[in-house]
Formats: sequence, C-alpha cells, structure tokens
Amino acid sequence: MQHVLIHGAFDGLERLKGALKALRGNHVQIGIFGHKTGRTRGSDVTNAELGLIHEVGSSARNIPARSFLRFPLASHQRADQGHGGGPAGSFP
Repeated sequence: MQHVLIHGAFDGLERLKGALKALRGNHVQIGIFGHKTGRTRGSDVTNAELGLIHEVGSSARNIPARSFLRFPLASHQRADQGHGGGPAGSFP
C-alpha cells in the first residue's frame, strides 16, 4: 500500500463533514418541475418548455439540441459502470 501525504489548508473540513452528515437521508431530484415553471422576464415560454427546447432542439426555431440533463446523466452512468459501488447511474 502506498502512502500519500497531502498538504493544504483544511480549516473548514470538519464543518464540511458535519454538513454532509446532516444531509444523510435526503435525496436530489433532477429535472424541470411543472409546478413553478413561469418566467418573469417578458417571455411566454415556461422553464419546462425552454428545457425541452434545449434537450431536443427546435427545428421550427432553428435551435440545435443542447442537452443539459440527459447527456450528462448518461455520461455519468457510462463512467460509473464497472467501478463497483451502487447500481449503474446511482449517485453516492
């Protein structure tokens, strides 16, 4: 076994560890949720509609797909496969 010595300022490490422990049992939802999708800056497009346009593109508006949900999640799932831990696609 190789030993590694790390030097640095770790002043907030204990605080970070405590904050992470406090989050145990919580979960994260990823997506655009329909309950509060309104936009206030002069647009009639909701956040959910805008998210869909980014995910799949819009040929009518000449906008290419720019995935910010599916592609990153799929990339993480592929990278996670075969590395032990939880099922593929699970996040620690």
